[in-house]
Amino acid sequence: MKQFYVLIVFLLVSANGMAQVEDVTTEVNAEPLLSQLPNKVVYFSIGGPALTVLSLHYEQKLKNKFWGRVGFSYAPFLLEGYTVPIGLSYLKGENVHYLELGVGTTFIYTKEGWHFSFFDDDSIEDHFLIALNSSIGYRYQPVDKKLFFKINFTPSFLPMNSEVIPILGIGVGTSL
Repeated sequence: MKQFYVLIVFLLVSANGMAQVEDVTTEVNAEPLLSQLPNKVVYFSIGGPALTVLSLHYEQKLKNKFWGRVGFSYAPFLLEGYTVPIGLSYLKGENVHYLELGVGTTFIYTKEGWHFSFFDDDSIEDHFLIALNSSIGYRYQPVDKKLFFKINFTPSFLPMNSEVIPILGIGVGTSL
């Protein structure tokens, strides 16, 4: 009977050791997948750092986990002007699922000044404005397919009236 208990303990310890080897292998293999992502992405975004309803963005891989982004939006209804968001993102994840963390700046040109506010009736008569933004979100980007999808929360800080605008963004596009 004592030998049976020794055999059971040996099998449990061996199984635990094999499970740890599998976890390490998964972590080691996740890094090459991130480096194999396509280097460029073009997508349309609803919401997000452009501070408008619809915008066009281009992203390029700078280093293994870092991406640079530039976008453009024409907003005839809300801003009566243009926005140009630029930013830097960091990806963390494996396979096709990534956590995306980012920071950026949105340059805003309005024809009539800033007359849009979530919390008060402040009106800014400047035509050139800057918004500072950060983002956290989910990114789906397979290595072997062109489909690209992201959803993120992008709070934007408007220094001209010390306002924070919480914005949800959804982007769909293609890898190049």
